[in-house]
Parts: sequence; C-alpha cells; structure tokens
Amino acid sequence: MKGSKFWLFGIKSLTLKTESKKRFIMEKKEMKYSEAIAELESITAKMQSPDCDIDSLAGLTSRALELLKICKEKLFKTDEEVRKCLETLSDSLG
Repeated sequence: MKGSKFWLFGIKSLTLKTESKKRFIMEKKEMKYSEAIAELESITAKMQSPDCDIDSLAGLTSRALELLKICKEKLFKTDEEVRKCLETLSDSLG
C-alpha cells in the first residue's frame, strides 16, 4: 500500500497507510453508528478470512474495540435521549 504524508500538529510528518488514512480522516468528523457497524462487519469478515494472518489480527482487534466503544456511546446517548422524551411526554399527559 502506498503511504500518504500528513503534518501532525505542524511538527513532523506522519506516513499512514491508505486504510489508516481513511480512519484518521473519519475520526476527524463524528462517525455515524451505521458507518461504525459497517466497518465492524468488514473487520469481522477479514478476521474470518483464511487470508487473515496473525500480524493483522492485533490491529483488526484494536480497531474493532474502538468501533465498539463508539457504538456503545451512541447507543447509551440515544437511550438517554429517548428516556428524556418519554419522561417529558409522560409529564405533559399526566
């Protein structure tokens, strides 16, 4: 894979592989739940592939953990918002 150079805090360049570059850019904007799930599904497929070597496994597992944290945060946030809406609705009806 070809690398791309980024300036990190204007101090030094950081060479990232294409996949890492996409992740770096995606993390700059807030990732949607559906994007995180899609990437998790892709990682799962790679991990289940006979082509997945032990050297890739640690990186894939680490990224999957990051994505799971994003999903968990979004689910908890959404749950809290729904609970507040239901409480407001209940208060206004009763």
